[in-house]
Amino acid sequence: MIEGAIKYVRQAVMEEYLVEFLAEWEGEK
Repeated sequence: MIEGAIKYVRQAVMEEYLVEFLAEWEGEK
């Protein structure tokens, strides 16, 4: 149960990081 929660949180953090990274990358173009 806890492992599943950690996995879910980690995935959410990674998605948030990717969205911000892509937004910054697009802004630099």
